[in-house]
Parts: sequence; structure tokens; C-alpha cells
Amino acid sequence: MKKRLEFIDIAKGIGILFVLLNHVESYQWVTFSSFFVIPIFFFCSGYTFSFNQEEKFRFITVVKRLPKLLKPYFFFSVLLLLIFNDFSLRAISGIVYSRYCFFPIGTDDIYRLFIVGNFPLWFLTCMSLCYLLYAVYLRFFKYKYIVLVVYFLASVAMSHLPILLPWSIDTAPLLTIFMILGYEIKVRNLLTEKWLVLICAIIYVFALRFTEGVNISVREYGNSLSLFLVAGFAGCMILTNLALLLEKSKVCRIPLVLLGRHSLTIFCMEIPFIVLGKDIAHRMVAFYPIFEHTSVVSILQFMCALIGGFVLSWLLNKNRMVKQIVF
Repeated sequence: MKKRLEFIDIAKGIGILFVLLNHVESYQWVTFSSFFVIPIFFFCSGYTFSFNQEEKFRFITVVKRLPKLLKPYFFFSVLLLLIFNDFSLRAISGIVYSRYCFFPIGTDDIYRLFIVGNFPLWFLTCMSLCYLLYAVYLRFFKYKYIVLVVYFLASVAMSHLPILLPWSIDTAPLLTIFMILGYEIKVRNLLTEKWLVLICAIIYVFALRFTEGVNISVREYGNSLSLFLVAGFAGCMILTNLALLLEKSKVCRIPLVLLGRHSLTIFCMEIPFIVLGKDIAHRMVAFYPIFEHTSVVSILQFMCALIGGFVLSWLLNKNRMVKQIVF
């Protein structure tokens, strides 16, 4: 059995903390993370792939990973339908279409599709497509640079579409590039190259001026798609190097590793717990006025999502039969 890379789990653990912070009411605290908060998961996924270029069945090996994403997608989708008690046609069509909305942000009526607290689930169907695109990249490895250019140009072309495509077809090619970059950084042994990390830090500091309007889930790249790609890669490099440093920490290592290993469930089920946190804050206002402050509400939302998601993930993984059904 392949040994897990703890610093990758730590990177995903940090990533899920930023995901939660980006979804609470005071998300303005962490707008600096906009470029890497989603790409880091794709970067780490690519980094953990280990293939020889001569391996014959690498395409099939990648495709076999799809059930690990699609099973939790449909399980958590049904669970959220039950939690929010909404079985309307729009709620069901949102699960099938797997997109937050039909029209881009800024349209008069975006026609929201994810209406049962399930909008983080776009991540699973998108990564499923990325696995397929990544498998194509491995299948035509001799022409990898051509494949990369095709993926980039396809992303640019689809960024102008008047609708958001199902299963994030329009953003999957770009996010696949992050998987490929993660793989290439590993095989070229560039992760800890000081010159590259320094360049990435400079790039990211420059890019901080342009974080407004970045939301990859609805095809919002901010200032430009190219900047999102470059800054996203720079952010992933910085975050993984931070994870390498924290791997040596006696205090941070174990909690972040555990968060990383349970990040999928936390990601998928964050919204019900965030809603719960806000409801608790509203109930507490009558006794403690401090709960009127948005920052306090946000902290409560964050803690509910973090602890609730972690406990739920632990329970789902505890029983072998349940684990096989969900994951």
C-alpha cells in the first residue's frame, strides 16, 4: 500500500480551513486566498499520482478513481435533500446539472440550481471530469505540451459562453492543468527549489491586488484567466511548502493531517453546519449582544462547520460497510 504523504494531507487541511472561511459571513478576511483555495486540491491530487511513462494501464488506473468522487456526490446530494426537505424540480435538476447556477454571475437572473446547501458539491463532479482529462493527458504523454495548450485554449474559449456548462465542463480543463502542474512538480523534483518558491511568492504578492471577483465554481477568474492560472500555481507552491514546514511541527502536524484526510466530507457538508452556526448566533443574541457582530457569527459558523464536518466524516468512516457505500 502506498504510503500517504503527510505534507499533502496538511496542505489539504489548510485548504479546507480556507474553504470554510470563504463561506462564512465575514469572508472578506480571507480574500487573499481566492487564487489557491480550490486549485490546491487539484494540485495535491496531481502530485500524489505516481506513474512511469512506460506504464500501459495508467489511463485505466485514473478512470478507476471516479467512483471515489461520484459515490459521495450522490450520497451527500440525497442527504442534503433530506436535511433541507426540498424535493422540487429545481433541487433535483441542480443535482443532475451540478452547477450553482445556469447563467453567469452578473446576469439579471442567474437561475440558481444548487438550492439545498449543496453548492460545494460542484467540486466532486468537476474533479471527476478532471480525472478523465488527466487520463487523456497521460494517454498522450508524448504530446503533453500540445494537450496543455489545448486545455488552456479550451478554457479561454469556454470562458465567454453565455451559460455555465453542466459538471463544470467549462472550468475542468483549467483545473486539470493544476493537476498536471502538481504531477510535473513532483517528477521534476521542483517543490522545494528556493528560486522557484521565491518567484512564486513575488508573483502572489503582485496578484493580491486582483483577488476581487475570483470564484472558480461559477467561472469567475477575476482580472484574467491567465492571471488566475499563474497566481493559483504560485499559491499552491507556497502552501505546499508551508505544509512541509508544518510537517515538522509537534503542535500543528496531527490536527492538520486529520483535517486533510477528512476534508472531503467537511467540504461537502459545510453549508448545513454554517446555517446551524448562524441560527445558534441568532438565538444567543437575546442573552449575549456580542452575537450581533458579524465577526462573532462567522467564528461560530466556522467552528460548527469544522467540528460538525469532522465528526460526521469520522462517523461515516468508522463503520466499514457505511464507508464502502459513501466513499
